[in-house]
Amino acid sequence: MADVRSSFSRSNLANFSRLPWEDVVFLHIFPHFTIPQLFKFRNVCKFCRDACDSYFAWQRVLDCSQVSSRLTSSALMLITKSNFSLRLLSLKNCKSWLCDTVLVEILKRNTRLCELDLTACSGLTNLALFTLAECNRGLKVLRLRECRWVSSDAVTQVSLCCISLEHVDLAGCWEVTDLCVSSLASCCNGLKTLVLNDCYGVSDNCIRIVAKSCPKLSHLGIRGCWRVSNSAVKMVGEYCPLLTILKVRDCRDISEASLARLRIRGVKIDVEQAKWTNMPVGPNEYPEQRDWRIPMVNLNI
Repeated sequence: MADVRSSFSRSNLANFSRLPWEDVVFLHIFPHFTIPQLFKFRNVCKFCRDACDSYFAWQRVLDCSQVSSRLTSSALMLITKSNFSLRLLSLKNCKSWLCDTVLVEILKRNTRLCELDLTACSGLTNLALFTLAECNRGLKVLRLRECRWVSSDAVTQVSLCCISLEHVDLAGCWEVTDLCVSSLASCCNGLKTLVLNDCYGVSDNCIRIVAKSCPKLSHLGIRGCWRVSNSAVKMVGEYCPLLTILKVRDCRDISEASLARLRIRGVKIDVEQAKWTNMPVGPNEYPEQRDWRIPMVNLNI
């Protein structure tokens, strides 16, 4: 929308003003506008300002990820100041301007959030998570990927309060430990997705608890968790019959000894299957026998 003022004549605006807001404008017109376009439309006249403000207060979904670099804290406060019914809030990559002051107020007003995405929001602190745990106990989806500030205590508090969580992404949260992951699995038995990629404090201990406590788990990401071994992965395969995706790349102690059965079940794994070699089983017999301990090595250098 290059120039909203020129495209809206008085007659068009009169026709637009007669449309039902909630049934037509909010449902079928404004959702096709980007946030910058809505702000341009808001500046046309008092009627347009009132329409946009009413839409901001009415909407259930707010996704700022596409305009994260152009948005400001004051703009976000204007959008959310009258909204008490958000269900989905995505602030992905709002790293340069988002702070606790703004987010905490939004979380306190909107107590029925189902999904929150704070991926790569580096300007926040654990105060945001403690407020989330206190005010949004029905949360189902939480994405905190690359949030280095996330502490084990904050994740534990969220797990104790938000027991309906189904999808949790903690990839790259370096302070995540066995203790908070165990609490998350024990309290949120309905977990379907758990991503712990590059959480170096995670070990077999909590993955075993995840396996036993989360029978609905379908996606487990432990890429780069070098303390996790075959024994924990075997337990995941045994206790999680719905598992369809497993990320284990860069896990040095995980091999085909635990992955082979999962491949047979059709689980998608992010590492290629090892090549096999023939093993002699008798003095003159060499039937093809797969042995994960001796991979095929090419010495033709």
